[in-house]
Formats: sequence, structure tokens, C-alpha cells
Amino acid sequence: MVREGDLVKPTFVNRSFMDHPMHLRIHHLLVLSRNGRPVTGSPWWAYTLNVAPGESYEVVFRADNLGF
Repeated sequence: MVREGDLVKPTFVNRSFMDHPMHLRIHHLLVLSRNGRPVTGSPWWAYTLNVAPGESYEVVFRADNLGF
């Protein structure tokens, strides 16, 4: 159960054979890792990630937008 204001850390995994754009409606994501490797450099903020077949992304977001 996610409550408003919680910090949530999901992982997107594409087990299909096609690219798949993934997003959480009205939330910006901070990308933490891609395919199990931590991202480096400047923070990588995204609204949508295009996840290729076999790829995975670990992200974090604050559940602070009800989407209205």
C-alpha cells in the first residue's frame, strides 16, 4: 500500500520482444540503475522510459501527485 508522500522504488522489467515506453502517470522518476548497474553522472530524471526487450530500470519517485 502506497500512501501520499511515500518514497517508492519500483523496478521496470521488459520481458517482451518489443520496446515498451513505461511511466507512472503524473510522476517524475529518478533513474537509479539500468540493467543492474547504477547510473553515474548528473541525476537522470524522466517522465517516460523506453525499456527495450530484456532491459530493467530501477527508479524512485515520491507519491505526491494524485493525478487530478
